[in-house]
Amino acid sequence: MILLDNICAGYSNRPILKDINLQINSGEFVHILGGNGAGKSTLFNVILGKVLPNKGTLLLDGTSGLNLKQLASKIAYVSQNTHQGTVPEFTIQENMELAFLRGQHAGLRFRSPNANTIKDQLALCELGLEDRIFTKAANLSGGQRQALSIIMALQRTPKILLLDEHTSALDPNTAKRIMELTNKVIRQHHITCLMITHNLHDVVKYGDRIIILKSGAVAQQLNSVEKSTLDHHHLIDLMLKVESSLC
Repeated sequence: MILLDNICAGYSNRPILKDINLQINSGEFVHILGGNGAGKSTLFNVILGKVLPNKGTLLLDGTSGLNLKQLASKIAYVSQNTHQGTVPEFTIQENMELAFLRGQHAGLRFRSPNANTIKDQLALCELGLEDRIFTKAANLSGGQRQALSIIMALQRTPKILLLDEHTSALDPNTAKRIMELTNKVIRQHHITCLMITHNLHDVVKYGDRIIILKSGAVAQQLNSVEKSTLDHHHLIDLMLKVESSLC
């Protein structure tokens, strides 16, 4: 599904990723861990087509060189910024209709989803959004906006979902609910997901595999069997060991 072959990338004259070799299989839920400056966000930007590699090849479904519109039809992205994934002056319904356009040509034959379909999708959040479809996104709480962002990202069931600390700005109870919703839709629709997070409890509870980056390189990988043996304390010890090791 996602293959990074000897990828080097960065910004201007500042190299970030160094000879990254990764394969993410279809339907895998993979955690991307690492300290500040490890290259996590740059890795996402390469996959999203926002940063072009200086070296190496990115393949999505065996295809390289996809343009931004083609990438948008395959990939959905949700960030930690609860204001970024929605248009504040649009209603919930208008935001959902806008999300339906992702990667599509909005021609004369375009038909947005009807209100009942939108309500059914919003009901997955269990936050009452289905009863507030005419409320502007600006008037929602952070958790409600993040839930809306996730449902919007999944409006056309992307093949790939990139989550960049998408629960970090939420209170613990809301973060738990959003994480459960996230896991539910990933599994239900067999979506390939990469999730950047610092919440090690979520890493232990959810997902299939762990990739740890340090200084722009892959420092450690744990497969599903290895991950299943971890608890929160073991994962902390592993992260400390990686951070203290030489580059």
